[in-house]
Amino acid sequence: MPPARKAADPTERRGDRRIVLRRRAILSLTAPPQTENTPALVVDISCKGIGLLAVVPLEPGAHVALAWEFGARRDHRTITATVMHASQGPDKSCRVGCTFDTPLEKKDLRAFLRHCARL
Repeated sequence: MPPARKAADPTERRGDRRIVLRRRAILSLTAPPQTENTPALVVDISCKGIGLLAVVPLEPGAHVALAWEFGARRDHRTITATVMHASQGPDKSCRVGCTFDTPLEKKDLRAFLRHCARL
């Protein structure tokens, strides 16, 4: 089943519409001063940003590093992003919206979506 596209929202402030995932992938996230990776569930994604459900509290303005291990091995790398908004859930999870410091290339986004389709 392919990922669902988010409906147009007139209050949307993002420059790029996010793709909401039906099958959610997990990324490894590091948020300094932490040095250990922690899992984060991907909720939505675009070339410019990502929505995550994290198990660690994050604040707007925080910088995070994401282990990008999708597509060809040569494309695996660490991607950095900045938390733009965060809200804590009742289960101690933290829902965050991040902007990539360097936007993803379309090939990276396609590789990620192919990975999600196989889950």
